[in-house]
Amino acid sequence: MKLNIGIIDDSIQDIAYLTDFIKAWGAASDVDVNTYSCASADDLSENIEIRKSDIIFVDVMMPGKTGMDVVAEIKPLLERTVLFVLTSSNHSYVYDGYEVEAFDFLRKPADNEQVSRILGRAMQKLFSDNSGVITFEYGKTLYKISCADIYYIYMTGNYANIVAKNNDTYMIRRSMKELSQMLPISFVQVNRNTIVNVCMISTISTTEIHFKGIEKTVVPSRKCMNELVNAFKKCN
Repeated sequence: MKLNIGIIDDSIQDIAYLTDFIKAWGAASDVDVNTYSCASADDLSENIEIRKSDIIFVDVMMPGKTGMDVVAEIKPLLERTVLFVLTSSNHSYVYDGYEVEAFDFLRKPADNEQVSRILGRAMQKLFSDNSGVITFEYGKTLYKISCADIYYIYMTGNYANIVAKNNDTYMIRRSMKELSQMLPISFVQVNRNTIVNVCMISTISTTEIHFKGIEKTVVPSRKCMNELVNAFKKCN
């Protein structure tokens, strides 16, 4: 299972400490963690790496902008659910998180126990949420479909076929890489051409994936099985 985590902090030392704690948690939790960091709150709208994140740790006090300013700037640019964690040595700032609907607050200096607790809660939130929408044009009509209504997506050439509730299938011109960056973490790749919503799975075997409410099945690859099973356990 993959998780992208961003860190925005003007202290290089604090970024290094937090990165080490995050990677230690990932290794202990069997989660493939990618970390992206930014030591300046300037020009975040151009920082594509940070915008790939599922969770973003933001220092409250930085030169020029506060952590709340940063969250307000980034949120409109995101196409899916992202959890923001404010960080500061001043615990009173925890109340400022309510203004920007922050997920949690990390007190500096960070320690492994704090980081593990926050990331564990964040994983539960991200999987139970399964929110977000995909907007696309199908034929000459513009559609908006909830991610929670999607069973799986399979690729044919340069097109993605979205299999959704009510047995609807839509074809859109998007790459698997583009879709992976847009979808919640409850969507995992199970073979070379297919991404599934693990929250819609009923059973998994080494040869077939069955879904709730439809008779269609998907064949998983052996290479993806471990990530698929781990994600399925977290979603159920």
